[in-house]
Amino acid sequence: MLGFLNPLILLATPATLIPLLIHIFNRRRLKKLDFSSIQLLKSFEKTKLKRIRLKELLLLLLRCLIIFLVVMAFARPTWKGSLETFGSSAQTSAVILLDNSFSTKFETKEGSIFEIGKKRAKELLTIFGEKDEISLVVFNSELELLTSEPSSDIKALKNLIKEVSSSFFSTDIKKALSFAKERLKSSKNLNKEIYLLSDLQRAGWLGKNLSSIGDESMRMPKVKRHQEIGIDQEIRLYVVGLWEEKKKNVGIVKTGFGEELILKNRPFRLNAKLRNFSQEPQKDLLVALYLDKKRVSQTDIVLEPQSDFDLGFVQSEDDVGLHHGFFEIEDDELLVDNRRYFVFYVPEKIKVLILGENLGDNYYLNLALNPTEEKNWHFEINSTTLKSFKKPSFSEYDVVILSNVKSLNSSQLNNLETFIKSGGGLVLGLNKKIDFEFYNQKIMSKFFGTKISKINSSKKKGFFPLGKIDFDHPIFQVYKDEKEIPMVKFYYYFDCPEKRGLKVLVRLRNEKPILLEKSYGLGKILVFLSSFDSDGNDLVLHTFFVPFVHRCVEYLSKTRFSLGFDKDLLVGTKIERELDPSFFGKKIKLVEPQKKEFFLKPDFVQQKLKVRTPKTSLPGIYSILADSLTVDRFALNVDPSESDLEVLKDKEIKKILKGWNIIFINPQDDILERIKSSRYGRELGKVFLWSAFFLLFLELFLSRTKGEEKY
Repeated sequence: MLGFLNPLILLATPATLIPLLIHIFNRRRLKKLDFSSIQLLKSFEKTKLKRIRLKELLLLLLRCLIIFLVVMAFARPTWKGSLETFGSSAQTSAVILLDNSFSTKFETKEGSIFEIGKKRAKELLTIFGEKDEISLVVFNSELELLTSEPSSDIKALKNLIKEVSSSFFSTDIKKALSFAKERLKSSKNLNKEIYLLSDLQRAGWLGKNLSSIGDESMRMPKVKRHQEIGIDQEIRLYVVGLWEEKKKNVGIVKTGFGEELILKNRPFRLNAKLRNFSQEPQKDLLVALYLDKKRVSQTDIVLEPQSDFDLGFVQSEDDVGLHHGFFEIEDDELLVDNRRYFVFYVPEKIKVLILGENLGDNYYLNLALNPTEEKNWHFEINSTTLKSFKKPSFSEYDVVILSNVKSLNSSQLNNLETFIKSGGGLVLGLNKKIDFEFYNQKIMSKFFGTKISKINSSKKKGFFPLGKIDFDHPIFQVYKDEKEIPMVKFYYYFDCPEKRGLKVLVRLRNEKPILLEKSYGLGKILVFLSSFDSDGNDLVLHTFFVPFVHRCVEYLSKTRFSLGFDKDLLVGTKIERELDPSFFGKKIKLVEPQKKEFFLKPDFVQQKLKVRTPKTSLPGIYSILADSLTVDRFALNVDPSESDLEVLKDKEIKKILKGWNIIFINPQDDILERIKSSRYGRELGKVFLWSAFFLLFLELFLSRTKGEEKY
């Protein structure tokens, strides 16, 4: 469909007839003359006369057509534009979405992708008129509306763009498009447009969060249509690409400490997972480990294309308390994901409460955990009987061991449940004298979802030998290289049906479980389906027993000491931390990685002191101070899904936004011409003007040859 941007110029179309009028009024009238002889006319060629007349008609037509083409050129004709009916006077409501997620920090030969985006945003502002309504939004996983009301002040909008900076957040394009669509709903203007200026990475479209990356496939999920965004044919969506060349990137996507508790002067392993998001190998990549601001280890690795590399450094820590550090790789075009932070805690002592029905029930456990009263021993043991234990709660301990305890009263049971839920560890050892009904109703059913059914005792002097051990479990990993399972004899055990959610760590040779694990709240429970004495088994007499008890206690206490440090917290998260109640009444403040400080208002809830941080925006190590004393630290990192710089293809975007009116603008395209073309169609003014010039030259040529043929 043909339209015109300057339709008023078409009023000059009658000027096309000017050459015809000139021809008519200047036409010479021939006089009739009588000749006495026609001898002089014999050489006149009739065909030549016809040719002259034909040229005259052709020149007349050319002159009319030249004027017509010039008029049409100035009327600015367009072909198949959406606004050709309304012309250039149609008012526009537009939302400009500028991506400032951390992937736009990628450096190119023309600067960062974000700076390229800002430049293109300023460029497209010049296409709007003084009556157009423009909303400016900077987006990542969150949205920031820079203009509370739509504006037509181009200068002010350019200044707003100049002031914005890139962030450390991931991308959520779906949220940004949904917001823009709702923003345009109330507009009464005929022309509605959304401009999406982004690096268009796949993760930003599909919302794949890899914050808890394991060994999953490198491939992102397949494209699916996002029904939630909805379809609006009245809105044109301009998808503006910012960089076309393939981008290479390597990032650190995860750190960890394994399942073992970090203890003073004991070697432990710090792990990192590195990922090559590119199609090319990365050779001789330098990886360094920093602890408490000091470089302590480094190595070179080779990363194959589209692959992971698991790296570990063995360290030892001399000081107890909070420690922090980070893994770092050498610089590339995207610096943000080259460093990943962590915090861990080294306890001074593991506080263990051993409760028995009588002190004899605690004998072997006490001997295993406290063989000598050595001050440097990392266990602090309180071995007592249930009758003598008068404290209202178990909160001051890290691990509680109940050895042959017959039953607990309701207050003790409630306190025990609270203790486990808050991250404490519990070990149960059972002998024949326990209260079956109590354990089944109050312990096994509640915590394990099953019941102990009967006691299986060996006949005469027989026994039940140990059968299988889960050597992949942290408690038994140190024995993984052992070729034979130790010969441990069980004289009786409790039969316990296996249920979903129960983890069997050790079985007898008859396949019956003897050691079970169950998570409950933030804590863990181990139930030993026999007793910790020589009546139930000879495990207590075996060399296997002491390290087994140590590892059980350390494994259970790790949960308590790693609370708040084991999760991979991401930038943008509002953090809640639990502090020691003794800090109540002191000035609590948060110190950001760049040393900016915020005062926090603590809440005292259920005998727990909790603080909540404001929304975080920077990766790094955060400290919480009570007055001037550092009482807590935590690490925040960027979302590793944002490190995958693969760009979604146009056909995949169309699949996600099926039904939308999408115009793709490539990085090399003239953004203004593409927008004008989509608004008003393809402008044909230049075509008409060049055609007029061509016909003008043709007219000059024909008029010259016509003059030569005159008589």
